[in-house]
Amino acid sequence: MSVRLRRSSLQGFLSLALLCVMLLASCGPATPPPPEAETQQPQELIKQRAEARWNNMIARDFAAAYAYETPAYRATVSLDQHLSRFGSAMRWYGITVDQVTVAPTGDRADVLITLQYESEVPLAGQPVHGILSLTEHWILTQGNWWLVADTDTAE
Repeated sequence: MSVRLRRSSLQGFLSLALLCVMLLASCGPATPPPPEAETQQPQELIKQRAEARWNNMIARDFAAAYAYETPAYRATVSLDQHLSRFGSAMRWYGITVDQVTVAPTGDRADVLITLQYESEVPLAGQPVHGILSLTEHWILTQGNWWLVADTDTAE
């Protein structure tokens, strides 16, 4: 009977070891984590966020663009108030982020943008097309980069 117990214990141990090996094998090779915002260069992250915001503006999805405003702006200006800033006279249809300059402190950046637009001019009778260069100001707060609106208060 003692031989039977030993054989049973050995079989249990081997079964457990085999199960562990099978579980480890099913996990496959370890894959590196996807690039996180912390590992990206600030210029690239800011450029991506500025482009995404303007793509929302071009699509006239002002609610989605609102999400790129600073937390302070969103705390003081409701979505409805924000949406009231936009009429139908101006349409944007092209955007290029030309340059992102991060301040030496690492928490502020200026973003130079070229914007193509179409504007309805009542007296002209037809849309006017133009190109506008503008500089946006972005800040790093609460772990992300945010557009500083003209009406923003200091954070």
